[in-house]
Amino acid sequence: TGALTSAAFAGDVTGDVTGQLTAQNIQVGVTGTNEIDTTSGGLTLDSASGTVTVDDNLIVSGNFTVNGTTTTINSTTLTVDDKNIVLASGAASQIEADGAGITVDGASATLTYARVGDKWAFNKPIDVTGTGTFSGNVGASHVNVTNSLQAVTVNATTAVTGAAGTFSGNVT
Repeated sequence: TGALTSAAFAGDVTGDVTGQLTAQNIQVGVTGTNEIDTTSGGLTLDSASGTVTVDDNLIVSGNFTVNGTTTTINSTTLTVDDKNIVLASGAASQIEADGAGITVDGASATLTYARVGDKWAFNKPIDVTGTGTFSGNVGASHVNVTNSLQAVTVNATTAVTGAAGTFSGNVT
């Protein structure tokens, strides 16, 4: 009980501290109860075992940067407020961005960027419910039409069967 004050203290301090503790530039309980602050520069948490665990909720009030090769999020719901997610950040060319995309584990479903053809590649069928608008060169191996098609050009090697839709161009 009492105060321990020293301009320079070397050695270990063991025991419970009630109130404020300042060690070099690290302060505990100075700006708020249960806060760790630094009076200069950043604060680094380091662990001899290589793992720092936060055993409760963690709220980051500023920017959050993760440096490493793998980031794993073990969560059942991931919510992102941003309207845009950047994949292959820092890629200087299509070659470096080739293969960037989204994978659904367990289903082996992927949506990836393919540099050859400068396109998005799906490895599973796309099921469109509602109205879809497609422009440019649209290729398909099987199309079900429930309403009408307008301004369709089919190349001469494609077989067109069924009565649904209106076709124009080279239809055989």
